[in-house]
Amino acid sequence: MTQLTTITQVIAIVVVMIALVIDWRTEKIPNLLTFPASAAAILLNYLDKGMDGALQSVTGWFVGAAITLFFIYLPIGPKYGEDGPMGMGDAKLMACMGAFLGTTTVLVTFFYFALCYGAISMFQLGRLIPWKQVFNAFAAVALGGKLVAPQVDSEKLTEVRKKRIPIGLAIALGTVIAMFFQKQTLTFLGFN
Repeated sequence: MTQLTTITQVIAIVVVMIALVIDWRTEKIPNLLTFPASAAAILLNYLDKGMDGALQSVTGWFVGAAITLFFIYLPIGPKYGEDGPMGMGDAKLMACMGAFLGTTTVLVTFFYFALCYGAISMFQLGRLIPWKQVFNAFAAVALGGKLVAPQVDSEKLTEVRKKRIPIGLAIALGTVIAMFFQKQTLTFLGFN
């Protein structure tokens, strides 16, 4: 790993963290961040690895954009056809990470992004479940009693389910995890 590669990775982390803060506050990721950062990534990879590095960077940008757009327009889920949970800013941020990190790493980043987004969603919904009541109901059954279903506030559950989760958080987590555990992940999945 060259010094310029390390600098490129540090800049990628800085860019994704800036995007995280902006996304958290505004629910938007601006083009003013993603496009100049993508251009800088292509230039840095060119300076580091020549034309091959620039080509890897451009390919990573397209793969990052394509895989994210595929899932944005996948015709499933309650928000299909409306303003869904993922937007174009998220796709451009994933593309930007592809420009910084290359094709293989952006695919690993997307894998970890999906896991992190699922975990964040489950945590957000899990906060509404009355866990003490659930435990008491199962304890009553275990002791030979009758199962009484715990009451869940369905209006609050629906409200939280519809609440947007800043996807920049999951992209940032996925990027950092992929940068540190790409080799182990690919080995575990049987690709190395």
